[in-house]
Formats: sequence, C-alpha cells, structure tokens
Amino acid sequence: MLSRIASERARELAEEGRISHFTNGLAPNLRLRQSGYPLPRQYPHGGANQVEAIAGGFAGPEEAWAAFKRSDRHRSHLLGEHEFFKSQDEIGVGFHRLRESPHVEYWVVFVATRADTAHPPIAAKQHGAD
Repeated sequence: MLSRIASERARELAEEGRISHFTNGLAPNLRLRQSGYPLPRQYPHGGANQVEAIAGGFAGPEEAWAAFKRSDRHRSHLLGEHEFFKSQDEIGVGFHRLRESPHVEYWVVFVATRADTAHPPIAAKQHGAD
C-alpha cells in the first residue's frame, strides 16, 4: 500500500514540477490516512509529517539514497535513528520520471507503521520527517 501511495505521490510531484511535502491541501500524515493507510491515531494530524521523505533531480536510487543520508532529518527518519521512528516498520518507495518537469526524476519514500501494530510514538510533535 505504501509503495502505491508513494508512486502516486511521485507522479503528482512531477506533474506539479516541484518538491513539497504539502500539496493539494494535504500534509503527508493526512495523505496516508486519506489514502486508506491506517496510521496510528497518536500521529499528529493537520500539517504534520512523520512519514514522508521526498527528493528530486537524482537519476538513480543510489544517488537519491546518498542525498537522503546526507540530510540529518531524512537520515534520522529513514534509518530510525530517533526513538520516534524506531517503531516504523513498513516502507514504500515511489519514483516518477517526467522529462518536461524541472527536476525530471522524483522520489518519494514513506516509512510508517500501521495502527494495529503500533506502539505509541514518542514526542511525535517535535520530530518530523523532512
């Protein structure tokens, strides 16, 4: 499910021609919920993001992954380096290439946990993914 949502999201970013967590009035946590992913209720609502990492302009997965690891916030989220992210045990990756778009390649990674398997997150409001 996360891969499907991430693929749709990457296509959306490419069509819009920008890199932003907040598009079409949806923040990442809300986007997952509205797409049917059972995000734990302890995850913040509204404009919150504890689940999505995005990047543009990287032609291959190795290049995109290296960029994510260079970013403290992305690395902390994707590798579970902060206590809040350690319980996230599902991942979905999406990619879309659109030559007419400013970044050409768009990457979306969702890392989350389902409500039925979740442990209460720690300090959810203080630690967002970027």
